[in-house]
Amino acid sequence: QQLEQALKGLIPWRKGPFSIGNITIDTEWRSDLKWNRILPKLPNQHNKIILDIGSSSGYYMYRLAPQRPKLVLGVDPSQLFYMQFQALQTYIQHPDIWMIPSPIEELFSLKNTFDTIFCMGILYHERSPIDFLRSIRDMLKPNGTLILETLIIPGDTDMALSPYPSYGKMNNAYFIPTQKCLQNWLYRTGFNYQDSLFTHPTTLDEQRHTEWLGEFQSLETFIHPTLTNHTIEGYPGPIRTGIMAKLNI
Repeated sequence: QQLEQALKGLIPWRKGPFSIGNITIDTEWRSDLKWNRILPKLPNQHNKIILDIGSSSGYYMYRLAPQRPKLVLGVDPSQLFYMQFQALQTYIQHPDIWMIPSPIEELFSLKNTFDTIFCMGILYHERSPIDFLRSIRDMLKPNGTLILETLIIPGDTDMALSPYPSYGKMNNAYFIPTQKCLQNWLYRTGFNYQDSLFTHPTTLDEQRHTEWLGEFQSLETFIHPTLTNHTIEGYPGPIRTGIMAKLNI
């Protein structure tokens, strides 16, 4: 009871779920569903040096652990997520998983460092997505791999939505591309568009309010009450795509 009370003192828990003993941290996101879409096409990460941008409390880092990478480094500016990670590490104590509570920009000087970079749910928060992708490219080793997951909008054109004042109540969502536009961004920044991992609408089965979210809102208040498959603002509803891209060498 003391442990559960302490863990709930770190609300909101966004990505998971986690189990510690008989306590299940039922996070807002069922991140295991997204992981299961990625895993079948993910190259083996044994002995790799991996960066997880926007790592939150470390869910995907811990899911990588069975493949025995050399190092998994998470970076996230949230002090709360860092404390959640430290709470989990108290019990998991994995020696090769680390997290830095810092903006990713503080690590851009690490050139040719990582074998694999995970960037999941981050790109649409960037004011300049092409500059951001170029910085990620520079952090990868010559044969490096990018696992990119982001929001897209429907359509066959090479266009991007710039929502205002918000998208699904996110006022820090700046550019949401079509699949073709995202592909062009990758080409422009030195990546080969290698493989589509998944394209999947976000549903209430995957993102929802739980007691581990506390008083914070979730998807049920971000979508339009009468327009099917639209956000509360009237934009096309959230669709997420996963792409595995390699550097042009």
